[in-house]
Amino acid sequence: MPKSLRVLIVEDEPNTGQAVQQFLQFRGHEVKVAQDASRAIQMADDMAPEVLVCDWKLAGNDDGVDVAGRVRSRHDIPVIMVTGHSLAHARRKARESQVKIEVFRRKPVSLPDLASLIESLGFAS
Repeated sequence: MPKSLRVLIVEDEPNTGQAVQQFLQFRGHEVKVAQDASRAIQMADDMAPEVLVCDWKLAGNDDGVDVAGRVRSRHDIPVIMVTGHSLAHARRKARESQVKIEVFRRKPVSLPDLASLIESLGFAS
């Protein structure tokens, strides 16, 4: 069994966040889910995640790029951005905001594929 990673998921859809959390916990990882930007920042400071998985479109004023930028300014960790919307828009926003995002994925993402991606980034950092 690979080492356990601390993973922060930022997802405003509760069922999606819970499904990802349960799957990753089953694989042995410590996982927290935040549904908004302010909670994500607080959780990141509390748990010092090793990987951030962030939805691009979030409820409220902040989007996933904003959240990723704020988390990365405090914790130098890899970021996976997922979206059901245009990847081009998310990439452009990240580029314009100068926020480094390691991987962009379009929803729906299979849980095994997401877990493999998280593990490859987390173990490499």
